[in-house]
Amino acid sequence: LSIVDLLARVNRAFHGGDPAYEVLPDDPALLPQYLLLLTLATSPDELSRFMRFDQREACISARISNMMSTAERERLIAALEKEAKAIFGRRARVRVTGMPVIELVMMDLIRREQMQNIYSSLLAVFTLVVLAFRSFAAGFGCLLPIALTIVYSFGLMGWAGVPLNAATATMASLATGMGVDYSIHYYRRYLEERRGGLARKEAIVA
Repeated sequence: LSIVDLLARVNRAFHGGDPAYEVLPDDPALLPQYLLLLTLATSPDELSRFMRFDQREACISARISNMMSTAERERLIAALEKEAKAIFGRRARVRVTGMPVIELVMMDLIRREQMQNIYSSLLAVFTLVVLAFRSFAAGFGCLLPIALTIVYSFGLMGWAGVPLNAATATMASLATGMGVDYSIHYYRRYLEERRGGLARKEAIVA
């Protein structure tokens, strides 16, 4: 939807409502008159949705599906920008904006923040376990199942085509939060069984 649609409707109205005339008029001199009529007939806010008052900028709005994945939206935006350059050339500067672009920016932020959170949380877990058990081996031992779970979860999501979004990105945080408890409980019990006289394999089974 754009200012062209409004002008086309005005042109249709001047031709008895004939749908065949819902296009831009053949005579370009009619366009300023149609714009003047639109200015007088509509509220300023209504017309400003499509074009600035100085007519230096115009807006073309379109709806897209909410079911599109992040990758599909990236391809769509790239295709729109390429098509716009082909249509308008160098005479105009075209910029794609709106919720799809905002969501892509948010996803980029989530990805970056997620990686930083994963690294910092794993480092924090390693440090706390090393301090608690006074052993670097314990730190690595408790960290390994958590790291494997995160890699497996995101790998499975990628293989199954599950998109990375604000909801699915929390998987690593959940895995770390729950995994550290199980790792510490398991390792503490393992140490107790070893102190009780069991061999390494028997202590692991117990």
